[in-house]
Amino acid sequence: MKITPKDFQNKRRKMLDIYFATERKLIELSWIIPLDNNSVTYSPELYSILQSSCGQVENMLRMLCEICELRYSDKNFPEYYKLLDNSTDLLKRQWIYNKKTRITLYPLEIEDGCVSPAWWRGYNGTKHNLPEGLTKGNIENTINALGSLYAIHCIAHTAQYYEKDILEKSYWYESDISLNSEYELDRIGFDTRPKSDLFYCATKFNKEGAPI
Repeated sequence: MKITPKDFQNKRRKMLDIYFATERKLIELSWIIPLDNNSVTYSPELYSILQSSCGQVENMLRMLCEICELRYSDKNFPEYYKLLDNSTDLLKRQWIYNKKTRITLYPLEIEDGCVSPAWWRGYNGTKHNLPEGLTKGNIENTINALGSLYAIHCIAHTAQYYEKDILEKSYWYESDISLNSEYELDRIGFDTRPKSDLFYCATKFNKEGAPI
């Protein structure tokens, strides 16, 4: 369960390539199925993107546990989530802006009494129940899963430099989302995190604390 910074960096880059390939598929599909359609609109293509996104999420969370030296007993989403989010709110506080629909969301939030977000439960409960489970491959679940994956990649980008420091709650803050008159993101200041054509993550890391 120990990973060296160099191995983490190499694996992170490869996983980022997979992420961008998945994101492109959703953007191309959005020309046929607009992402502002009814949120329960589903298709086999959306389900395929949901499956891929969830598999990547689980592997990225495992890698974060390893670089943070968090010992897990089970290799599964709820275990990784619990270890990373326990007392830090690292995951649930990730705030995402969808550039296509102009909607903000917290895709990694979990409802009371649950151990995983709704999009994960939709995927996990149906992966062995097809074709009926295709309905869970809807716009809402797919956007939230892919948005979660992008947020996790932004965390991983920070972890390659700061490792266990990412677990310090006071180092994270929610920045403003500045929109111009066309409701598009204004040019954001210097930011080395991965650039997405679909999402912007407004939750940021600063070891000096939140800017005044």
